[in-house]
Amino acid sequence: MRILTPEERHEFFTLHLEHRLTVLLAFVCRLSDTEFWKGNGDLFRSALEGSSTMLRVFIEFLGVRSKRRDSDLCLVPYEALRDDITIESFGVARLAPEAFGEHAQLIAIVHEGIKKGTVHLTWQSGHQYKSDEHFVEAVAVVLQKLYSHLYCPLGYDFHLHPDLEKRYREWPRRLA
Repeated sequence: MRILTPEERHEFFTLHLEHRLTVLLAFVCRLSDTEFWKGNGDLFRSALEGSSTMLRVFIEFLGVRSKRRDSDLCLVPYEALRDDITIESFGVARLAPEAFGEHAQLIAIVHEGIKKGTVHLTWQSGHQYKSDEHFVEAVAVVLQKLYSHLYCPLGYDFHLHPDLEKRYREWPRRLA
């Protein structure tokens, strides 16, 4: 894991994280936009796949990953590689699995499902992940963790591509 300089941190917030948050939220923000989707075709599938990949990236960025222990699925610490950028790269402690509280099982299910469904071609892998049931809630949990443990302590706010700025600001109200 690499520690970023203050200049690199700023660039990461304003360029890299903005792009990745936009990819993460593109699917969620546009769920109710029927003119954009026109069914579950190519744009729907591409947006879900990209958003899913970013959700996995952010779960690991925060410091956790899924692991099977016997027949149970749980969160364990993510062991970053030398060139990985994680929350610790910003001088902030990574989150322990316990930090996800009541949502730990959800995040483990989502991480495992995305890992099996988007990065590996698998068949009947036995994962419990159902995107229509788990995805939006998992995104909300991860955004809350990113905001409270990274953005807020370092004095930043979420910024997205202008196409999503308006939709994102309304998105949390749609969850309630």
